[in-house]
Amino acid sequence: MTQPLPLPPDFNPQTNLIQKTTEFGIFHESRRGARLAADLIANGTPTDLHLAQQVLDAVLACQEHDPRDPHCGNFYWMAEDRHVEDLNAVEFNLESLIPMMIRHRDRLSSSYQERVLAAIRLGLNEIARLDVLVAYTNI
Repeated sequence: MTQPLPLPPDFNPQTNLIQKTTEFGIFHESRRGARLAADLIANGTPTDLHLAQQVLDAVLACQEHDPRDPHCGNFYWMAEDRHVEDLNAVEFNLESLIPMMIRHRDRLSSSYQERVLAAIRLGLNEIARLDVLVAYTNI
């Protein structure tokens, strides 16, 4: 922990997510945001931790919270999505968030710890509900 983590060149400070430009427009993947938040928290400078909270806000805003939605707890693949399109999104986001909390939760304020843990619980409930063949190893 000496210098703030260099941000990827495609980091968008307006959305606090990494952007991806395609022929269809500019998009922001939730899983890349989760990975960035984990990296920022691991690096641990005050600047990193401040930005990590903003990135976590953006990532957690991509989680479906409506209990009537069949995929409550999953994440939108892109921040621009309005519903869960890829059932793998929850796995890819939790793949960054769970180790981050195991290793560095003490670097987050108690309110962020609670928010991230609630998101993880909700995501794990979604994973438990998914009916996936054993041969499918992504989830």
